[in-house]
Order: sequence, then C-alpha cells, then structure tokens
Amino acid sequence: TIHIATEKVDDGPILAQEEVPVLDGDDEATLHERIKTVERRLYVDTLRSFLEDLAENPA
Repeated sequence: TIHIATEKVDDGPILAQEEVPVLDGDDEATLHERIKTVERRLYVDTLRSFLEDLAENPA
C-alpha cells in the first residue's frame, strides 16, 4: 500500500495498493523478494501517475 503520509500512522489516503500472493513453500525470504519486486514497480507507477496528475491540475 502506498498512501499519503499524515501525522497518524497508516492514516492518509491510499494512492495505490496491490496484493502479493503467499505461495505454498514460501518462506520469509521468498515472500520478501516477491514483495520487493511489486513494491519497486508500484512506487514508480504511483509516483509517475501522481506527478502527471499534478502537472495537469496544478494547485
């Protein structure tokens, strides 16, 4: 989950969210690697979308 940070923990509006499956045979390391792969892509995609929206709708 990627969200706008506020003073409260996990309180800001959600910008993007994606589930990561837990597979049979997963251990902490394999699940962590799968999460990191999704996380990296999601950060880039979300930041790109956020900046495009900001450019199209400046405050």
